Amino acid sequence: MSHPSSRVIGILGPSFCGSTILGLCLDGLPGVAFVGETHWLLDDPTSTLRRLPCRECYPDPCPRFTPELIARLHAAQAEGRWWPAMAADIGCDVLVTSDKVPSSYDRLGLPDVLLSPRKHPCAHVRSAIRYLHEDHITDETIEAAIGWLHEHTMMGLYWASERDLPVVPVDIAAFAREPAVELHNLCTRLDLGDFVQGFAATAADPTNSEHHHVGGNFSLRDRRAGTAHRSAYFGTAVRPDDQWRTELTPAQINRITTDPRVRALEEAWS
Repeated sequence: MSHPSSRVIGILGPSFCGSTILGLCLDGLPGVAFVGETHWLLDDPTSTLRRLPCRECYPDPCPRFTPELIARLHAAQAEGRWWPAMAADIGCDVLVTSDKVPSSYDRLGLPDVLLSPRKHPCAHVRSAIRYLHEDHITDETIEAAIGWLHEHTMMGLYWASERDLPVVPVDIAAFAREPAVELHNLCTRLDLGDFVQGFAATAADPTNSEHHHVGGNFSLRDRRAGTAHRSAYFGTAVRPDDQWRTELTPAQINRITTDPRVRALEEAWS
């Protein structure tokens, strides 16, 4: 049962940063609910493009994000009670949200702690190119992706520091190597206490748990049906985002890893 002191863990980062995989890994822990990009329930609650209200249930009704809950959330947001109302309705002790950007958290309410997912810099740049809707990897698209990634990431970290919000860096690739160990370590760093005891089954195979989340770039339902995007992190377990190894040339990899803005990001993430 949720209580007034329910914690909110926010994920902070650019699009395609690994927020969905991180949230889904935490979602199966006892007392923890991953709710996804909840700002879409305010901004575009009937979007078919984003498969709202629930990425996992769409196009079927969702038992969590019901029309009644969405109406209550709209009223609660006007009173500054978005997160408490959501936690109370779901009945959880910890909410994990991937609303990601400062403007959403300023509007919905500040989390208690932020998670900052990090991947290999080439993976981040490749993801940024995809997000910017570029079909080809060229010097121009790499430059645009690095600039966008640097601007949005540094802006987010500066915003967090101005609000004295703790930021916990999370190595997404480590979840692929040792998911149970990394999830256990993350729970310990977040001081989740008894929740640590439930980490093993979820980390070993997140597809075993039932999930309901808003937005995101893929769903486990799609993965089970074989219709997920080829870059999705799940098969029957977490896997690394390493397509860049075959899609980028050695010259492009060197271009990315030696860029001063990329090095500044790596320092900021550490």
